[in-house]
Amino acid sequence: MKPDEDAAFVINDGVRVYEPAEKVGGCWTVKRGDGSYVRVGSDMGRLFVALTSSSSAISPSALVSTLGPPWTVGDVTSALNAAMRLDIVGNGRMCSSSATKNGRLKTKKRGSGRVVFVPPLTVQFTVFRIDRLAGRLRPVLQAVPLGVLCYVVGIVSIIGVIMLALRWTDVVVTLSEPVSLKVALSVAFASFAAITLHELGHGVALIREGEAPSRFGFMFFYLVPAMFCDVSDGWLLRRKRQRVTVALAGVATQALIGGVCSIAAVFSMLTSAGESNDVVISLTLVSVSNYLAVIINLVPLVKLDGYIALMAHLDVPFLRQNALDATRTLALWILFGVRCPVISAFQTQWMVWFGLGCAAFPIVLVALGLGAWESVLAGMGRPGHIILAAAVVYILWLFLRKVVSCVREAKLQNVSWKRLSCGLVAITIGAGAVAAIPVPSRVTGGYVCHDEGSYFIVFNSLDAGKIEGGDLVSLRSRGVLLTREHGATTVASNHEPMPIEAPLSAYVPVSDFDTPEIPSNGIMLSNCPSDAKPTGQAVVQSGSVPLAMHIVRHYFFPLFH
Repeated sequence: MKPDEDAAFVINDGVRVYEPAEKVGGCWTVKRGDGSYVRVGSDMGRLFVALTSSSSAISPSALVSTLGPPWTVGDVTSALNAAMRLDIVGNGRMCSSSATKNGRLKTKKRGSGRVVFVPPLTVQFTVFRIDRLAGRLRPVLQAVPLGVLCYVVGIVSIIGVIMLALRWTDVVVTLSEPVSLKVALSVAFASFAAITLHELGHGVALIREGEAPSRFGFMFFYLVPAMFCDVSDGWLLRRKRQRVTVALAGVATQALIGGVCSIAAVFSMLTSAGESNDVVISLTLVSVSNYLAVIINLVPLVKLDGYIALMAHLDVPFLRQNALDATRTLALWILFGVRCPVISAFQTQWMVWFGLGCAAFPIVLVALGLGAWESVLAGMGRPGHIILAAAVVYILWLFLRKVVSCVREAKLQNVSWKRLSCGLVAITIGAGAVAAIPVPSRVTGGYVCHDEGSYFIVFNSLDAGKIEGGDLVSLRSRGVLLTREHGATTVASNHEPMPIEAPLSAYVPVSDFDTPEIPSNGIMLSNCPSDAKPTGQAVVQSGSVPLAMHIVRHYFFPLFH
């Protein structure tokens, strides 16, 4: 693209540029007008400094004169166009008295009030501002050496894991058995408290390192309730170790909570003659859930704490996006013959594999979530099926978006229609092969065993047509995280659905909340094993079907029946 000789650019109002502590190779930090931060390389940092030093709009050619070789007008124009998309600079032609302040374009403020909207779909509600307490808390927090805190967290976390391993059989039973309503409520409250402490951990670490978080509160993150602590000022910390400490403070807090709860569960068992009770079950569930949260948060393939820590340690701006771009470049070369640099250097190879993980892991994460919550959501009826279908559509949309992006890039590189068609055929064949993979066809529901008979509870009427007399039925106890088979039976010869009433425990893993009973559709079972529990989860095995047919039948047909 030919550079525009008449273009003029201006730094946006409120933008601040901070040099790195390292004299060579460090990343620069740019604070945007809305209060958020962007990390850029040294070349971009010097370009922004040159732009900031001008009190009015400046042309690319004038910036080239200031910066010198190897900058060209085309390089400067491309870099500033990219900066415009990041809301760091603006088009100088738009400058006017109504749109600028001191010759600089005004940017939309993210908001300093109690309610802040963050595009595309996050609403934050500020509860209080921690920065007002930072000055008082910092001396207290700095009184304890960081090394001591790390040793305490590490020792307690490791002891907690060892305790869980020694009680492994009891832990599996706890995770796969329904719990009382009291335990469910206590675990939900403890989980909320752990998430709150996780976010406060980031804020406390930032205060200790010399900066201050701005806001703390709760938010709806893509309609999901969560907590937040704005630690954006952590990017102003001068040393990598400080930034990594802030990034990992949240998972360290949850690891400590997991260890404390695991140790407390063992002591509670000792005081109750080795018997498991509601307190032990609650502590075990809280411990396991916090350890799982630590593992998930440390995975650097999504923008969670692990990724932030890795990016802070490597000091590479836009690490994930660069890795995805490297993977896409390799895919374009393989599918469409688009020329790209030879993938030979170790760093480049590492970026490609990292990009593959970043592209695949969100899909895996959603798929695992579907598997874990499928039976519970299906038991909710149409609302639950809408959530399941939306998750599947999201996975398909991620895949299609990647394909469309590659096709657009190939067209921009003037790839011939013949080669473009060959690449699309290869993608179609690959997708078709995945869609044809045979998967077990099964119907998941609930069951009840009582004196009047034993019944399979059908969560949606469409599943009833898949069940035949004599089909094998696996009877399972359903826990908060796992299921465990404890018996098997078959579908009776008279397998027509009939109206019955079933307790709530046939739908969700709650054991003592069985009234009032829920009107349901039931299919008669031949018998109920003597060792089977009165209610739980049931799975009917009915052969195998292609993956695509399974998805359509399982996630989309129930929306229309």
